[in-house]
Amino acid sequence: MNNSQNKVAISKSKYIIGLRSLKELWASYYAKELLPEPGPEQELVFEQGHKVGELAKDLFPGGIDLDSIQDFQETIEATQEALKQRKPIYEATFLAHRMYARADILVPVGEDSWDVYEVKSSTKAKPEYYPDITFQKTCYEAAGLKVNRYFLVHVNSDYVYFDPLDINEFFTLIDVSDDLQEHEDVLSERLPRMLEVIDSDAMPDEMPEFITDCAICSAELPENSVFSLIRINKKKAQGFYSSGIKTLDQLGPEHKLSESQKVQLETYQSNKEYINKEEIRSFLAELQYPLYFLDFETFGLGNAIPIIEISRPYQHIPFQYSLHIQREPGAELEHREFLYTEIGGDPRQSFMDQLKNDIGPSGSVIAWNMTYEKGKIKEVSNDLQITDPFFTELLDRFIDLMIPFSKFWYHHPKQRGSYSIKAVLPALTDLSYSDLDIGDGFSAAVDYLKAFKGELTEEEREKVYEDLRKYCELDTYAMVEVLGELEVMVG
Repeated sequence: MNNSQNKVAISKSKYIIGLRSLKELWASYYAKELLPEPGPEQELVFEQGHKVGELAKDLFPGGIDLDSIQDFQETIEATQEALKQRKPIYEATFLAHRMYARADILVPVGEDSWDVYEVKSSTKAKPEYYPDITFQKTCYEAAGLKVNRYFLVHVNSDYVYFDPLDINEFFTLIDVSDDLQEHEDVLSERLPRMLEVIDSDAMPDEMPEFITDCAICSAELPENSVFSLIRINKKKAQGFYSSGIKTLDQLGPEHKLSESQKVQLETYQSNKEYINKEEIRSFLAELQYPLYFLDFETFGLGNAIPIIEISRPYQHIPFQYSLHIQREPGAELEHREFLYTEIGGDPRQSFMDQLKNDIGPSGSVIAWNMTYEKGKIKEVSNDLQITDPFFTELLDRFIDLMIPFSKFWYHHPKQRGSYSIKAVLPALTDLSYSDLDIGDGFSAAVDYLKAFKGELTEEEREKVYEDLRKYCELDTYAMVEVLGELEVMVG
């Protein structure tokens, strides 16, 4: 596939893939159809990375931007010319020893040295960033660049936004120059094999340490593999798999499993539901009428750079809730809802005001994974300095309907180890999210954010709002139905 006169180079992103899986590395060059397409969440990560990278250039203004140059060789030549000017350089490009890398930011130091700044849109220094920077270090120095220090630049999660944005407070800079040695040793060991792989006409046979680290490998996993066990340790699952125990059918009493894993296995192998009536009865006895079934929707994943004052990067801002109310056993349901439909602004104060109006002073507030709703109430109260005792007292009234399922007091074979509302609902009822145009919280947040920013036409916004209302209402109605089924189970 490649001859000695035409060897392909390996980029830093390809190197990271190679650390994970040599099969995926080969496929990323020659069989991309075998790899999964980036999903909406991954695309959003790419988008946020680009925006944060552009903003980071303002840390070192007045530089030379090579980002717009598309031709590979032209970019390398332009970099050499830019180096002579001793100004900050954005997207400087180097090729050496078959390694190819672009530096987010180069900053001149002294007469002939440079500091390298690698920009990430996350809010912490993740372990995988160090091999990335190490690859760049090896490439740049092999290309003859004299580097002074290497810095990791990431978003400061504690930064509170006030207009105008303070770029020096928004970013955190970490000198990682002295933290790369062990990663250099790994690169020296692994890079030669990676180059052999991309020079080969055939995909390598090597399996990664964990089969689930490789999309190509995990796609070959049998249905109901041991990796589908709830909360299974990756190393333990790999141990089962490597020893020939590949599916749930092959597990038995002799294998050490947690109680929840035993319940999942029992329901799978018997194809019968598991019910712990005593625990469920105790749980239901805590409920006090009236019952308030509550669910929040928030946006935040698309906000690395905050757009609302007194908010932080990636902070989840509540913009919608659905509330079903049952005043007493058997009473007809009442529905309340809130949806912020303005373009721009801040939905939080009006959200909290209506929430107080819709929820009475007594009765259980039922949520699915209540830590999320409670966390948002605490966060908004703190940010907006809301001191109303109603909200403090409200926190003590929450009941988490997920508990009977997360503790595996009830489990149905259809749940396949999951205790999300989207898995529980169709297992217990005829309802599901499959008929909705918005079927998950991520899609709801992304669609809403476009409307909030004014990126949609009025007709498109109204369609998004209609879909959001249906989606959020089903979240709370689903809890009503699930609670009813639990009550029937235990008589």
